[in-house]
Amino acid sequence: MQEIRCTHCNKKLAEGTLLNLRIKCLRCKSINYFSTH
Repeated sequence: MQEIRCTHCNKKLAEGTLLNLRIKCLRCKSINYFSTH
């Protein structure tokens, strides 16, 4: 499994496997985009 962290404040947002993910950090309110190729 992979930890998914906010790219701005480094808060842990999720853990698992992903293909495409868009998630909003509740701490700093930034939108994070993650994808595997």
